[in-house]
Amino acid sequence: MSLSRQGTRQSILSWWSDRNPGLPGPTINLHAAAKPLSRFLYHRQALEIIRKNHGSPLSSATLEIYSSYFPWDYVSWSTKAAIMAELADSSVFEDNARVMVESPVFDHITQMLESPDAGTASAVLYLDLCVRLVSLLSDEHFEVIWGGNLRIMLATHESTASAILDLKLFVPLVSLLRDDDSQVIEWAIDALTQIARWSDGGRAIVDVKALNRILELLKYPSTKVQEWACKLVGTLASQESTAPVVLESKPCVPLVSLWRGFTLNHHLIEWVMDALTQIALRSDGAQAIVDAKALDHDFKILESPNAKVREWTCKLVGRLAIHESIVPAILEINPCVPLVSLLRDDNSKVIEWAIDALAQIARWSDGAQAVVYAKVMDHLSGLLESPNPDTRKNTCELLGRLATHESTVSVMLEMNLYVRLVSCLCDEHTEVLQKAMGALCGLARQVDGAQAIVSANATDHILILLESPHREWACDLVGSLARYASTAPAILELRPCVPLVSLLHDGSLKVVEWAIYALFQIARWPDGAKAIIDAKALVQILQLLESPSASVREWTCRLVGRLAIQNGMVSAILQLNLCVPLVSLMRDDNSECALSALTQIATSPDGAQAIIDVKVLQQVPALLESPRLSTRTLACILVTELASHQPTAPAILNLKLSSQLVALLLEPNVHVETRDTAILALEAICNWPDGVADLGDIRSDVFDRLEELGHNHLPHADVQLRTRRILDNLPQ
Repeated sequence: MSLSRQGTRQSILSWWSDRNPGLPGPTINLHAAAKPLSRFLYHRQALEIIRKNHGSPLSSATLEIYSSYFPWDYVSWSTKAAIMAELADSSVFEDNARVMVESPVFDHITQMLESPDAGTASAVLYLDLCVRLVSLLSDEHFEVIWGGNLRIMLATHESTASAILDLKLFVPLVSLLRDDDSQVIEWAIDALTQIARWSDGGRAIVDVKALNRILELLKYPSTKVQEWACKLVGTLASQESTAPVVLESKPCVPLVSLWRGFTLNHHLIEWVMDALTQIALRSDGAQAIVDAKALDHDFKILESPNAKVREWTCKLVGRLAIHESIVPAILEINPCVPLVSLLRDDNSKVIEWAIDALAQIARWSDGAQAVVYAKVMDHLSGLLESPNPDTRKNTCELLGRLATHESTVSVMLEMNLYVRLVSCLCDEHTEVLQKAMGALCGLARQVDGAQAIVSANATDHILILLESPHREWACDLVGSLARYASTAPAILELRPCVPLVSLLHDGSLKVVEWAIYALFQIARWPDGAKAIIDAKALVQILQLLESPSASVREWTCRLVGRLAIQNGMVSAILQLNLCVPLVSLMRDDNSECALSALTQIATSPDGAQAIIDVKVLQQVPALLESPRLSTRTLACILVTELASHQPTAPAILNLKLSSQLVALLLEPNVHVETRDTAILALEAICNWPDGVADLGDIRSDVFDRLEELGHNHLPHADVQLRTRRILDNLPQ
């Protein structure tokens, strides 16, 4: 039953006691005398209700009962605190939080928060146990403290955070940042930090001009307040919508000053580093950190006696190193040596983040060299055998970064680290296996690396991996190993085409894309192309040309073109009439890939005729005038192929393209590819009398240009020879 005053019949005692002016002599207020007893009874009643409902989902009825206690002054603060503690515990669950927001309780919390008693400034300590907190809180402060505590719980749920924003509850919270009581400020910042986790919440806090006060709190005499201020700055800096405003407020200088001034306060340094790490997400934020002279102090605390400080320093270094523009400033401090020394740290988290920092530095060529010079390679084999999966994962990532630089691959190969990477393909931890695959794929992009991987028997794992959650990486590795003549036989022996073709209808478009890439590389070799056809890949290819993914369509076009240039394969392509979808793709973002595939199909007479039949010729004049260099080049190649076959030459000659081709040669600063392919097309046209006649009408200045090209400006003898042939065919 809700707590409310019940109507009662007036008694003789009530009539006598309520200062009845008609009665002579002294009277007493019996209601006042009964208040201590009624407070006790209300408190006992509330505790019984809490006991019965504890652990059960909150209902509207229960919340209505709880809310009935809040408005009355004759209900003690300890009773209200007990209810608030129960609500705070219950609001951990989102369903309870949602019901709470829709109940009268929420309005009462808002009223409590908006009307704290500023006259009382007793310091109260926060204890985790609600009973202790209740015993310490003063009557005036419990509403602010518990209101803030419950507000934090509610703000952690997205569904209730919107209600908090709608009611603009962050406004009174911001005003509490100027409260005289540090405990009140702490809870206000904590609540605002939870609200700031949501993009709209962070934006709202920034819009009410709270940042200046938040930065002032970085100098507050309470280190707890300073810690929470750092956390709120970091949370706002992590949001894309509020990060620019945070950077405009220039928080890096006070944060770095705080860091230098409290080197012995490990907790505070952690929060400072966290805020700086969030700021460093953006390149301008990273630059602001460098400008604040953070790097002058950064690497000194890599030797801090506190493991958490060492860990967070490594995190900050890694975050800064993501930005290429910052790397020179980092390398100037020479951090790699102290970071490598941390690989022997007693704390596994420090080791993990030191490796991560080295991996981020190794993104860049100069950074990779610095990492190698710091003798990191001496540690990596042992780290790959670490019992900590995160250490193994980050070590694989570091090796993957080093594998992308030609200058460091040789060191990896000399130390046989690829053997340990291959052994990680059996790791029971998914992330370790995935990072090992990534490192091997990077290594396989160089022929020496590919040969080393095959020699370490990595191919023994491939068929299993093609059916695993890591099939995307497995496809990448297959494709990389299939690129080279020295390693392709090891791939073809596995007969991977059937499982790869089955992946062409995988639910993940990224897997599909990488499966096509692997098939594309296999199709370099005649045996590979035949295996792809035998695996019924062309049926899938027809569907993939209509994929919603532009990248999938692009790689499919490349695969079709690669298959078309292998002897005997074009007939299989023509049977499925693939030229039709290729021509349709010339009108979208994949126009160049489709055009490239058509030029490769046109290398055979049957393919050239099929292209004529699908009426692609009507697009050729426009393609020759495309603003894109690559499109003009491909159009010249297509003209060359179509003009080279006797059955299709008349169709291309009827277009009278000579003037357009010559115009390409006359362009100022003509690109060498355009020039060379235009000459190829003109030569093919000049092999036919009608083509010679068309070209014979050219102006004398064009003839002079061809003469000039034929004698002076062509670096390749074969192209120079072709130019002379064109001139020889022209009437003098």
